[in-house]
Amino acid sequence: MTQIVNVYYLRVNTTGSAGSATGSATTDVPGGITGFLYSVVVKPNTSGWAATTDITFTEADAPTRTFLTLTNKDNTQVSYQVRVVENDSTGTALSTYTPIALAGDQITVSLVQANAQTPALEVWFYVLR
Repeated sequence: MTQIVNVYYLRVNTTGSAGSATGSATTDVPGGITGFLYSVVVKPNTSGWAATTDITFTEADAPTRTFLTLTNKDNTQVSYQVRVVENDSTGTALSTYTPIALAGDQITVSLVQANAQTPALEVWFYVLR
């Protein structure tokens, strides 16, 4: 079986006061993103990055699941595998994880407690199809 990896890129700008600036951006993929969100790479702007910055990754449309939350993110570029806990037939969480399925969704990345920067953050989404 052949799998295709699609890569989507997003830049997030922030505005406001140092340590309390905010910003968000949403992917704009025609038809939305379809496949399994495997990982994200975050590359903060190292010039003036606030170590208090929190980053949240969510679906842009209902049900707006949160995929990943980074609290007090430092200014290093890092790759994160994005997974959701699997459940058994009764809804009880198991100790296994699976990539997040997307069916025509857009992804929103939000920053809070940041410094004002353009761009503040670059993100790459790796989606298996």
